[in-house]
Amino acid sequence: MAHRTHQLAVDRLESRDLMAGNVTAVVSNNVLFLREIAGSDLSNAVRVFRLPDGRVRVVGLADADGVPTTINGAAVRDFWLPNGGLSITLRGGDDRVVVEDARFTSMHIDVGGTAGSDRDTVEVRRVATGMGMHIFTGNGDDAVTVTDVRVGLLARPCRMDLTINTGFGADAIALGSDAGGSVGVLGNLFLTASPGLLDPAGDAVDVRQTDVGGWLFLRLGSGDDRVAMTGLRSGGLRVSGLRGNDIVGLTDVWAAQEVDVSLSDGDDRLDLTGVWTARLVARGGAGTDRLVMRDVGPAGPRTFSGWESSSEPIVQSPEPEYRWPVLMPV
Repeated sequence: MAHRTHQLAVDRLESRDLMAGNVTAVVSNNVLFLREIAGSDLSNAVRVFRLPDGRVRVVGLADADGVPTTINGAAVRDFWLPNGGLSITLRGGDDRVVVEDARFTSMHIDVGGTAGSDRDTVEVRRVATGMGMHIFTGNGDDAVTVTDVRVGLLARPCRMDLTINTGFGADAIALGSDAGGSVGVLGNLFLTASPGLLDPAGDAVDVRQTDVGGWLFLRLGSGDDRVAMTGLRSGGLRVSGLRGNDIVGLTDVWAAQEVDVSLSDGDDRLDLTGVWTARLVARGGAGTDRLVMRDVGPAGPRTFSGWESSSEPIVQSPEPEYRWPVLMPV
């Protein structure tokens, strides 16, 4: 009994005696670090949540091949982490990360492989962070789901942004839900579904019931992308598309400063329903593009270019100069 009590005390303070396993876990400087064993590039799956007594529990789940992941050589590990941060780095393999029912000062998840492509899944639900939250999945066909989340709770100047970057591949990003799973970000929301022109895969982005204190920036790639935003409130919205036949739908969207949607090359469609903003910019680019507007207001500055057809008469405008948005201080 004495030996078991002594071992528990070591885990509660600063566990550094790591056992063999798929994932190592250690608390250092009040941050819980989960790391894939160096050079293994295995498929791993973990679930992180808080227990009623305040401890953080890390559970090894079955990976994509049905093989259980171990945490410091065991199926489950508990850690004392009062008001601490979470950092997860799994790298190669088809990884899955689930973080739920917890609060951290900050959270960083990186499941991007060092080489090649893999299929990663990140699920974050019922989580709050005092500062920022960052999710990176790397190349491959990845999926990120964030529901019932609050980013930015501290009453002091710091970065309180939510950043999601899914890299190359046919990715799916889903934020919020219509069933009580709203998302709130005190700072800015950065969504990168594709890093650039060399990604021909189509991505899907679904944003629902999301409040952003600053701006929402969405960057798409060269594939046939699908974007749906419903119930968005933000300081501003900027959607940047590249090649591909994109479809973007904005419904019940309020942006204090500006809505700017630029879809570039391809046969694109932009649907605006119940959109309110001080300034509207809509660029169709090259290709046969269609703009559909219903209940768009107020009657502020509007800039349109590159649309071959529209649901109502519009005045095509020359390409305006790019203006950096005025970001809300955080």
